[in-house]
Amino acid sequence: MSKYIIGVDGGGTKTSAAIADLEGNVLTTRTAPSSNYHLVGLEKTEQVFQTLIEQLLLTQAASREDLAAVCFGLSGVGRPDDMARMEAIMVKLGILQKTVIVNDAVIALMGGALTDHGVIVISGTGSIIFGMDKQGSVDRVGGWGHVLDDEGSGYKIGSDGLRLIMRAHDGRHQPTKVTQLVLRALNLEKPESLVVWSAQEGVKKPVVAGLAAHVFEAYRLGDPGAEEIVKHHSAELALGVEIVVKRMQLPATTNVVLCGGVFSANPEYFMLTRTRILASAEIADVIGPKMPPVVGALLCAFRRKIGVEITRGMLHNMRETFFSVSNEGSSSD
Repeated sequence: MSKYIIGVDGGGTKTSAAIADLEGNVLTTRTAPSSNYHLVGLEKTEQVFQTLIEQLLLTQAASREDLAAVCFGLSGVGRPDDMARMEAIMVKLGILQKTVIVNDAVIALMGGALTDHGVIVISGTGSIIFGMDKQGSVDRVGGWGHVLDDEGSGYKIGSDGLRLIMRAHDGRHQPTKVTQLVLRALNLEKPESLVVWSAQEGVKKPVVAGLAAHVFEAYRLGDPGAEEIVKHHSAELALGVEIVVKRMQLPATTNVVLCGGVFSANPEYFMLTRTRILASAEIADVIGPKMPPVVGALLCAFRRKIGVEITRGMLHNMRETFFSVSNEGSSSD
């Protein structure tokens, strides 16, 4: 008899997973490196998924036969060919029939709002504004990847910080505190050194996204260039929410959830974006996430794969148990 469900939140920086029983009690969690195949390749993605599932089942002395459902909420799976590649991995893992695969924005919304309708704004390594109504219709703004868009994301803020450094170095912008903050963090002596640094193979999307922290530090120090960057990206996210709300004709009772590492690490960015959204979109409130996306993946497994209605008791169990186990057995690889 099936006893467990697994939820997986596969992001551009790390992958989180949790196993729960059918009453909603979260039993344990695990973390692993990125599973976005666009960044790490299909072989690495498969390896991450296999390892996480095996680790979680091992903690319960269980096997794949004990699984009722698995939900993978994954970044970078917005197209049919992306989905086909992920389904091929599930075949290899022997769990395709028990699996539901959705975009990571779906599980972020379900975990953040503890419901499957509303608007979620994700600002992490990448970014997306995603809306879902009570009928299951969806809409999105952004989330097209760092080459095409990703406004409001850690990558774009970090990238704009690098551009600001070079513009200031050329004299096309006034001097900026971002220069010394970034050079010190990278152990470089001068802006020209960024040319060689940026050409290194190891300088990938998460590395650039990590530089956003220094843009925000300069912003807190009152640097005009950093302020310009932060306000621009906050405005872009607010514009995306306004478009989704209007295009979907969402009711004024709608909540907007702001989540992701950039918001959690920078409260001033959260508040700035919240203020802009409330000023431009007719919605009830802008809130932080009630639960993390990996819990949303568990909810999605219940609702979309095994058709179980989520009760207040199950939500209570998830809240009570998740935070008590979420730091156990985690890995920082």
